[in-house]
Amino acid sequence: MRRWVLITRARHEAQALAEALEARREELVGYPVLHEVPADDDGGWHTVRRCLPRLAALFLTSPRAPRHFREISEQRALWPELGSLPADAVGAATAAACREIGLKVRIVGAAGAVSLAGEVVRGLRPGEVVLHPTGRHHREEANAVFAAAGATVLPLVVYDMEECEPHLLPELPETPPAAVLLTSPRAAAAYLRGAPPRVRAAPHFALGATTAEAAARLGLESRILPHPDPLLLVEELCQT
Repeated sequence: MRRWVLITRARHEAQALAEALEARREELVGYPVLHEVPADDDGGWHTVRRCLPRLAALFLTSPRAPRHFREISEQRALWPELGSLPADAVGAATAAACREIGLKVRIVGAAGAVSLAGEVVRGLRPGEVVLHPTGRHHREEANAVFAAAGATVLPLVVYDMEECEPHLLPELPETPPAAVLLTSPRAAAAYLRGAPPRVRAAPHFALGATTAEAAARLGLESRILPHPDPLLLVEELCQT
């Protein structure tokens, strides 16, 4: 088999990376250690209804969130009202997922959630609330930016990621990969519980410092990509 790269999510969720590797005659192999399920945050949705007049924008940090957000909004008769809010998205993939469900994207943050939160805060007026549709295990750094500025951000859980049983994961090639891309702290932990030794011996890269720190606590060293963009892995492979 030709050179291959493992990513700890489904291959179709990293199509741009797959195409970039294909141009180098390398193959991207998905290893989806976590699978997505909807989650309905009943208490959060009651708070959303109370805060409707004060909602100023949507803050989206994952391409998984928009679809679930719209589906549950419709079930609760809050769409298209919530869909009329401007959406600020972390990364091109999240922005594309927002547009697919009919949201108007205002800002696309290319430097991560913390940087985007700083941009959003500067445009808020006193009393306005930012709604953050997210996963159950979301990171808190961006919300801390809002809090430090005295702004109100309302996290709303719309999906969850459950660990896949190791025996249900796909078979991997017998040859070791050229690299492994760890996509989140929970994915790193699940990957280490299921990946065979020949794969764990490959160079590892982390999609952010938090993921790298989580892997390090489990005894796996990884290099941090400078921005949360999987395509940067191609540049790293060109240099190694």
